[in-house]
Parts: sequence; structure tokens; C-alpha cells
Amino acid sequence: MNTSAELVIRFADLDDIPTIGYLAQQIWPETYGSILTKGQLDYMLDMIYSPDSLNDQITKQGHRFLIAELDEDAVGFASYSSTEDAGVFKLHKIYVHPKTKGLGLGRALLD
Repeated sequence: MNTSAELVIRFADLDDIPTIGYLAQQIWPETYGSILTKGQLDYMLDMIYSPDSLNDQITKQGHRFLIAELDEDAVGFASYSSTEDAGVFKLHKIYVHPKTKGLGLGRALLD
């Protein structure tokens, strides 16, 4: 991995739903494959990361998604929502592609 790659963290919009779903399909088996069966993984990915589910999370549940890009390649994402307390947010998801672990992308998504 090029350590001088340009990192961009940007807000996702509805056009990014396929990208978020694709990343989840790449990340989840690596992250959870040792504790979930393929059937469980498929079920969870469909339930949480199908286009309809992601659309609902963004448009109805108030989730904001961030996309992490290295040299214009999407390599991670996070989502959060506001709480009733001003300035307090709830983190729903934070994932980075296994090939980018250790590069500080998770920290960058939290910043």
C-alpha cells in the first residue's frame, strides 16, 4: 500500500449507496467470517446493507455516512446520527477495508 496516498473523508449521499454496500460485502466476511456462518453473513449483509436498507437509514433514520477514500478508491465508511443532547452523536458503524488496516483510517473517520 502506498503510504503517501491521499486520504479524503467525505459525506456520502444516496448515490454512494452501491459503494457502501460493496465495501460491506468486502469487509464483513473478513471481519466476521470466523464467528458467523456464510448464511448469517448473507442475512446480516442483506438486512443492513441492501440498497433499500441503506436508503432507509439515510432518509428515514437520520444516519449520516462518511466515506474514506485513498487515491479516490473507497476503502472504508462510518455512520452516525445525532442524539437529543447537543453535540453528542451515536456511532452506528465504522469499517475499513482489511488491506488498509493500520493506516489510521478508522481514527480519521472518527475525527
